[in-house]
Amino acid sequence: MTALRVQTGDPSAWFLDSADSMHMSPRKDWMKNYQLDSDSNLCVTVANNTSMTCQGHGSVMVKMACDGSSVLINDVMHVPELNFNLLSVSVLT
Repeated sequence: MTALRVQTGDPSAWFLDSADSMHMSPRKDWMKNYQLDSDSNLCVTVANNTSMTCQGHGSVMVKMACDGSSVLINDVMHVPELNFNLLSVSVLT
């Protein structure tokens, strides 16, 4: 995993990750239009080679640290076991 911390000292911070192919967050409570995934076997493998289950997905409003504006990020996977939020560079570009 190659990540850059977007905002330090903030548990709501997001990391930019160049290795992920999807956005991920443990925070179901942030997700709008949340949908449970019908495929309960959908898993992701993180940098330490641990597999974690994706339980659903939704859209998350992310506040930008640089200017305070908000951006809606779609198709964020809900991965409850994660300890942080990840933004996929490849999905953003």
